[in-house]
Amino acid sequence: MKRSITFEQVSVVAEDLLKEGRQPSISLVRERLGDIGSRGTIHKYLAEWSENRQWVNDVPELSQAIITTPIVTGK
Repeated sequence: MKRSITFEQVSVVAEDLLKEGRQPSISLVRERLGDIGSRGTIHKYLAEWSENRQWVNDVPELSQAIITTPIVTGK
């Protein structure tokens, strides 16, 4: 059975890698996710994460708001 991955999973792994001083890559992210997810999907999500990260970093106030705002999931 093929397990799918989410943008959020890739984002968390990418951020963790950066905190460790490592550049996120498809191979590293896939390895951290337990070798699940296609390389194409991980590539797509990494590109989206990178674009979002650049946009947030361009607006310091937004960056601080995101850091200090708790994430609420579920209903």
